[in-house]
Amino acid sequence: MDPLDTLLWHAGVGASYRDYRGRRREVPREVRLRVLAAMGLPTAGPAVEAARWELDAAPWRERLAPFQVVPVGGTAELRFAPEELAGEHRYRVLPEGGAQALEGRFRPGELPELGEYWIGPRRYTARALSLPTLSPGYHRLAVAGGGRTAEGIVALHPERAPAPPGPGRLWGVAVHLYTLRSPRNLGVGDFADLEALCEALAPLGADFVLLNPLAARSGDPLWRDSPYTPSDRRFLDPLYLAAERLPGFVAGDLAAVASAAALRAAPLVDWPAVAAAKYALYGRIWERLGAAWRAPDFCAFCEAGGAALQRFCTWEAATNPWYGARRGEWRFAAWLQWQCRVQLAAAAARARVAGMAVGLVGDLPVGCAPGGHEAVAGGPLFAAAATLGAPPDPFAAAGQDWGLPAPIPLALRRDQFAHLRSLWRAAMGDLAALRIDHVMGLQRLWWCLHDRPGRDGCYVYYPFSALLGLLLLEAERAGCTLVGEDLGLVEPALRERLAAAGILGNALFYFERRADGGFLAPGEQRREALLQVTNHDVPPLAEWWGGGDLARRGDLGLLDGAAVAEAQAERARDRRRLLEALEGEGLAPPGADPEMPWSSALAAAVHRYCARSRARWLGVQLEDLDGVAEPLNVPGTSREYPNWRRKQRREVAEMLADPRVQEVLDGIRRERDRVPA
Repeated sequence: MDPLDTLLWHAGVGASYRDYRGRRREVPREVRLRVLAAMGLPTAGPAVEAARWELDAAPWRERLAPFQVVPVGGTAELRFAPEELAGEHRYRVLPEGGAQALEGRFRPGELPELGEYWIGPRRYTARALSLPTLSPGYHRLAVAGGGRTAEGIVALHPERAPAPPGPGRLWGVAVHLYTLRSPRNLGVGDFADLEALCEALAPLGADFVLLNPLAARSGDPLWRDSPYTPSDRRFLDPLYLAAERLPGFVAGDLAAVASAAALRAAPLVDWPAVAAAKYALYGRIWERLGAAWRAPDFCAFCEAGGAALQRFCTWEAATNPWYGARRGEWRFAAWLQWQCRVQLAAAAARARVAGMAVGLVGDLPVGCAPGGHEAVAGGPLFAAAATLGAPPDPFAAAGQDWGLPAPIPLALRRDQFAHLRSLWRAAMGDLAALRIDHVMGLQRLWWCLHDRPGRDGCYVYYPFSALLGLLLLEAERAGCTLVGEDLGLVEPALRERLAAAGILGNALFYFERRADGGFLAPGEQRREALLQVTNHDVPPLAEWWGGGDLARRGDLGLLDGAAVAEAQAERARDRRRLLEALEGEGLAPPGADPEMPWSSALAAAVHRYCARSRARWLGVQLEDLDGVAEPLNVPGTSREYPNWRRKQRREVAEMLADPRVQEVLDGIRRERDRVPA
């Protein structure tokens, strides 16, 4: 193979892909080479051969890779020169946690062969070493013999993620926490509101609350509003803190916030105003506490967080525009992080005490904001001239460029995946389950070049087996069930691998269709999945039914007049298909027709239809329960629509007392309790 082609292969730069219609698309070589250059690798001259040697040949001269990911009961890969095969070698495994070391002897030539590589006339060979019985974890392996000694880490992972808790088909409510209204918060829903939501929903039969990402917010106005473009996914956003639950809070603190009533009453979250009010309040409480940073629990938290926590907090203290007099005090930022963890853990415990079989389900974004702490601190882990996006599809003919920094596969491997492991560990935390946004990223991500539209990118492939194994290992250590958001262009083989690993899929009702466009019957839908009626990237039921989302896209310039008319005609056909599906299950409201306005009876019927699904988990959007018609987010827009700011229509207690909402919830509960056909 040509050295440049070998380099492209080792770097994971894809040569072709199948589009949403199943057609094979070849990626222009010029695009592939620019992606290679964005990774910091050469594309011409003698440097290409040197880089090829480093990635292709040099590893064969290493007895043992510095870091291997192996399933429990699997084998470690060792590599030997021809003259080393006959001699006796020794191995020593030091289990994680300091248990007694395990030792053994072997002759390389007697081990099963995994592969070979010729360097000139010398044939190097890879051999499989069976390891002693060990639990999942990060274990140190040393191998000695032939005058050489090598050491490395072997990450042993389970074959499957922790099983979903609770018997039967469970259901829960999906909510973006900041949208919650209450008579006591400061313009955004907070951890106290989350506890109240869990306590209100658990007696009604809900077994989980699916949350938006709660990660530390970007300070850049371009990325600030979206929870899917955080500054750093490993840390939490202090704006979710309930101020009155902070140590040092006194009764008059909230009354001193002059803007409190206006912030609560506003129909949209005013992120800068909320931040100004809340950080000023936090600062007063911190000042009142005096030497709070000397408290033993806080010191233990900082010690456990180590250098990563201090780096992030130093960044926050230097860049957060709302710190005021606290500017430069990294311990203040660390104290806020500590309190975030304390309050989130309390909410998770409250959900379980209230009777939820699952509890809190988190959401991990696929990327972070450019210029945020994670991207800057990660440095060489991310490409300098490429971003993440998606290839063309029916909703975005020009492809999509999300603007998120693109992680470099080879850099992640050199890092021994430490960044990703810390990221997953932090995201799982005290949560019962974690939804992995764009789970296809474990296998491949679409890279966009800075000066070209999203369609002119290519897929970059990642070490899927290693990433999946490490994700399973971290999930077992956290006792966390996994849900993989596998919507969109997904290879069937990937879904099969994820299902075999015990990771629930993520289905969306609008897209659960047969080849003829009809809706899948409840018994035809995937069992091992979280089925969501709607989510934050699609219109609420009330808007979808009336086609308001299509008119909105026309008004925003995302669709021209002809495209809107065509889409509305297709939506009329979809309304008929939906009614046919409801009729097939005996759920259609009496006298229902495709031209009728959206109603609570239709809402109850659609939710019962979805609840009848054989999917293991059902997620119901809080907006759909309350008949909200305005979307939370309009994909493809940034400032044209107030994305990630719209609040709920009313407080949770008022909404749940509504007989129409109770009818929907009663229907969901009855369908989930029955045995599916």
